[in-house]
Amino acid sequence: MRLSVNVPNFGDLPERIGLGTMAREAEAAGADGVWLADHLLLVDEVMTGYPYAPDGIYPQPATLPFYDSLASCAFLAAATERCRIGIGVLVLPQRNVLEVAKVAATIDRLSGGRFAEGDLYVLINAFWEPVPFRIQEGTPRDWHRIVDTSRPSPEDVIDPAAESPLDSLRYVVEPRSVVVLGTKV
Repeated sequence: MRLSVNVPNFGDLPERIGLGTMAREAEAAGADGVWLADHLLLVDEVMTGYPYAPDGIYPQPATLPFYDSLASCAFLAAATERCRIGIGVLVLPQRNVLEVAKVAATIDRLSGGRFAEGDLYVLINAFWEPVPFRIQEGTPRDWHRIVDTSRPSPEDVIDPAAESPLDSLRYVVEPRSVVVLGTKV
């Protein structure tokens, strides 16, 4: 069994205690991983229907300091030596997918492969015809489809329980579509 901890990258703790200090302490205590939260912005309006508060209202003000999760992961990779580093839920629709893929790959390489659980392989076809891609690493059984934007909703995002491995290291991406493949650790 692996134990990971959520290191807060929001509020006053990252400055008061130190993001790196919290991660190093967790690693020294035996944590196998440190995880962060993600929000690009908070809003001043009252948000109702929030499922984690009894009254349904998001409990934090828009002025709450919230450090960028990807930049914080890079910082934690430099501050720690062996633990895995990840983001609990990355709010991908609010970000540029190419930039996220590049930053995630950079953090993973510079940390010696410690970023997130498993690998992601992002295939993007901006062309008007289908394009075959060759997956450069692993075997077909290593890879599972997570997202394929050419499929109708809700089939575009795959339920993890329904995942099945690929049959080939060749994947045809339909026109103007994005496919995300992943591995499991």
